[in-house]
Amino acid sequence: MSALSNVNKTSWLVGLVLGVLGMAVIAAPNSRPFALDHTEVIDFHAVANDKDYEVYIRLPASYAHNPTQHYPLVLLIDGYYAFPLVSAINWRMSERHDEMQESILVGISYAKGDDIDDNRGRDFTPSIPPNKHNTNAGGASQYAVFLAQELLPYVLQHYRVDTHRKIFSGHSYGGLLGAYLLFTQPQLFDYYLLGSPSLWYDQRVIFRLEADYAKQHKDLPAKVFMATGAQENDSEYAMLKNMFELQKILNSRHYPSLTLEAKSLSDENHLSGYPAFITQGLLWALPASPPKN
Repeated sequence: MSALSNVNKTSWLVGLVLGVLGMAVIAAPNSRPFALDHTEVIDFHAVANDKDYEVYIRLPASYAHNPTQHYPLVLLIDGYYAFPLVSAINWRMSERHDEMQESILVGISYAKGDDIDDNRGRDFTPSIPPNKHNTNAGGASQYAVFLAQELLPYVLQHYRVDTHRKIFSGHSYGGLLGAYLLFTQPQLFDYYLLGSPSLWYDQRVIFRLEADYAKQHKDLPAKVFMATGAQENDSEYAMLKNMFELQKILNSRHYPSLTLEAKSLSDENHLSGYPAFITQGLLWALPASPPKN
């Protein structure tokens, strides 16, 4: 038998053993799915766009013991990955080490049965770019109605939320959605955490929306934190450049009620930047000593 045959035989045996072990783990009578503490899942039908979502809720560990206390609300879109990550960050930074305030986390899944990219390309985009073959885009206005008229009223009715500290968080297309909300109905949230926002989308439609808002308003009552990876400055999307340009424009408006911070995240790219962005954004929005209203 050749050496190659021996390698193939060995590989086959290793694969067989691992497969058997894998089946043994799956079939173990004492196994069970991993679950996050203090969480619940709600099935939610959005009338605004006729889509079904799962809504993930995480209550602070102290929630049940403080029946009169109201907590900040952190809304997370892209909930499939954002919710478990932020749940862990929140537990470590607030409940275990008191580096920031406890909060109620609300994550939103992708629409049931949808392809993830199609879902994000519909719900998080405010317009349909010229010559775009996927006319599924441009559903942000309907998604905003779902947030404003359906989901947020439900959460405010059923949980003790501090209505002066409602925090939106989105990354990439999610940051694009957050910017769209900021310039169309800024009162919907008190804080906007925008990570690597896709401000390039549709020939920078967000800059046009910002200009329209500025023509009609003398103030922008919001607290905005933006952060983008230092490596996200390629010529095609220019994520970092666009973010700092938006910061410059907003600062030039001199809105009296706007608080704004924009940061470049050293050594981070579009994928790796999310954990750094959301950690710094939450520390910015929810410092251990709560701000005075």
